[in-house]
Amino acid sequence: MKQKPSLSRVVPTISIVFWRKHCAAIWNHTRYTSPKHSSGKISLGASMVENRTTIVVVCDAGPLIHLDELECIHLLSDFPRVLVPEEVWKEVEHHRPAALTKRHSGFEKTTLASPPSPVLKTLVKLYSLHGGEQSAIRIAQMYVPSLLLTDDNAARLAAQSLGLSVHGTIGLLIRSIRRKQMTKARVIRLLQTIDSVSTLHIKPALLHDIIREIEQRD
Repeated sequence: MKQKPSLSRVVPTISIVFWRKHCAAIWNHTRYTSPKHSSGKISLGASMVENRTTIVVVCDAGPLIHLDELECIHLLSDFPRVLVPEEVWKEVEHHRPAALTKRHSGFEKTTLASPPSPVLKTLVKLYSLHGGEQSAIRIAQMYVPSLLLTDDNAARLAAQSLGLSVHGTIGLLIRSIRRKQMTKARVIRLLQTIDSVSTLHIKPALLHDIIREIEQRD
């Protein structure tokens, strides 16, 4: 049986209720606001994810690795620019180097020159963010509009507290149905086998709830 690497820190748990609203937001072309700064409702309006002509995507290591494990790295080709911080690049190069070479237009390795803001420094300590996560958030702050891709709960919460749009591997799979990159049936099959073919950590009950939400959507 495949052993998944253990986490070196305790990160916040994202609830099933959060994911239900998050999936609905992705499906309905709306931007979901962090529950920390909202009433928990889905805010109406076009999502940055859909503004393909101007959106700048910034990747943390998780989605690059997990999408490649699922043979879905091609989903990122739907975005005009995909930036990969240098620290993230090194991490992916070490764990899943093939993920960096399976896209027609290529990823842009990006370096940082300026130091993090005092607010971000506080969030780094609060959420114990790693170097790659910090870099991805900082680069996402440099572009408007931008979309941060991360599968790390702590990084997600930190980024949302800064007002950034955030999605992860699951969000991209759901988005691919709307964008007609993959069929609903294929996405459901991938989700049903995600634990055995990828290193993405997700609770069975949560995964079941996400699949059910997708099945109920038209």
